[in-house]
Amino acid sequence: MKNNSETTHVTAETWKGYDLNQLQMRRAINLVRIEVERQRLAEAYNGVMDSPGGRIASSVMSYLPSVFSISSIAYSAVRTLRSIFRR
Repeated sequence: MKNNSETTHVTAETWKGYDLNQLQMRRAINLVRIEVERQRLAEAYNGVMDSPGGRIASSVMSYLPSVFSISSIAYSAVRTLRSIFRR
């Protein structure tokens, strides 16, 4: 391990990249961060679902993806029909 006096300033030209140990450590840290966020979101979701309004909001939110897909299909169909009837 280098002392602070022995460390040098690394520039883009002198930087050689990460070694395998550094990459594995960064990956492990990121996986831990992801897992912590998953736990935090799960706890927040459970807190919302425990409230009476949470169940209603959840049921409404479950329909949004289908509404979005139906509206995007309808939009593309209208554009196609519009181009056909303009000719």
